[in-house]
Amino acid sequence: MEDRWAYFTDREKQIRAYDRLWERDRPWILCFDGLSGNGKSTLIGWLVDHRCKPGSPHRPAGTPYARLDLHSPISRQYGRLLRTLTNDLGPHLPPADYARYRKRREVIQDDLRRRRIAIEATQTVTASAGGEVVDVRQEMRLGELIREAERHARDALTDALLDLLETLTGPFVLFLDTYEALGRSGDEDFEGWLWDALICAAHAACPALRVVVGGRDRLHLPSVIGACSPSRLRDFTAFECGEFLRKRGVEEMLHAAIYRLTRGHPLVTDMSAALWRLGCEGDRPLALSELDAVPEIDGRAESRPEQWLYGRILDRLEPALQDAARAGVLLRHFDRPTLNALLAPGVPEAGTLALDEAAFRRFVALPFVERRAEGGYRAHDLLRQAQLAWLCRADLDALADFMRRAEVYYYRRYERRADPD
Repeated sequence: MEDRWAYFTDREKQIRAYDRLWERDRPWILCFDGLSGNGKSTLIGWLVDHRCKPGSPHRPAGTPYARLDLHSPISRQYGRLLRTLTNDLGPHLPPADYARYRKRREVIQDDLRRRRIAIEATQTVTASAGGEVVDVRQEMRLGELIREAERHARDALTDALLDLLETLTGPFVLFLDTYEALGRSGDEDFEGWLWDALICAAHAACPALRVVVGGRDRLHLPSVIGACSPSRLRDFTAFECGEFLRKRGVEEMLHAAIYRLTRGHPLVTDMSAALWRLGCEGDRPLALSELDAVPEIDGRAESRPEQWLYGRILDRLEPALQDAARAGVLLRHFDRPTLNALLAPGVPEAGTLALDEAAFRRFVALPFVERRAEGGYRAHDLLRQAQLAWLCRADLDALADFMRRAEVYYYRRYERRADPD
């Protein structure tokens, strides 16, 4: 833990706000908002390690918690979300109550499957009678019946979970990361269910629940007005930037130039420190003249500081890691087998791997790669968007070729999973 958080900097205000959640009944929600790359996920990770896991000086026994990342549409499916929540909290629940909940969940899911089969059978009969389904209104009605069955299952699973949470005797924390993905999806039905039917109802059943939300936007939901404490994550000041770089061993003569380049943005500052470290390891240290020669930042993809740093980091990586960085930054999530399959298309998975375990560890240690709460890794969205924009301008053919290979790979992997044999 010490190595991972050795350079954690300047979030004392937010940590104090988290600690104060336990001193009174309201507010019971803490919302961290800030620009992409300002350290929201990092802060949540620090709170998990230092406030929730056993051994914390504040709560030596630890605090039960669940961490939900809303980055992808799959993670925003109610079934996946409820399963992640119960899996995380399961070890802290009375075993007999947890077993009863799981049995109840199976009954609800079996009932949903039977309803779907009955509805689809009705659709098949309707089609057979006329040779094809020509009644659009009938098809819309069948679709509504399926949605109604799914809503019924969702509400039943939610009630079952709320009954289970009442068995918790102490405090617990729900972390919601990348919340802006839900807010910008426009799925008001899901967002309303999440807060009104699940979170606020869970707090009513278990007042010791505390919720921490990380996102680019502030919460503006009527159901949480008065219960939420907002906290804005700002960029580093010049002094804080210098302190961070000093901890990373960066020469002091570079601090001012790095601050001019990064403007105190935490992720971009961390990338500058990584560039310095890679340069020293490879006998190509970052020079002041190199920083002074950075093109004027004018908003174009190729002149953004994170894109400039990304290119210089690539130049200082070994060839296999260069390829991994170019591929990984374009994917929404990946692991080592995925990268190896895409780096060596056509090579069987049992063949020679492009990245061994040691090389993969070096790659995922780069500052723009983050571990996903549900497993695997992803490149930070700030880098992904910058690289996509740059490739669309500079090398659209290479981008299209990579996306085609990725599509084929994921389709074949899905086929293998769907094949019962």
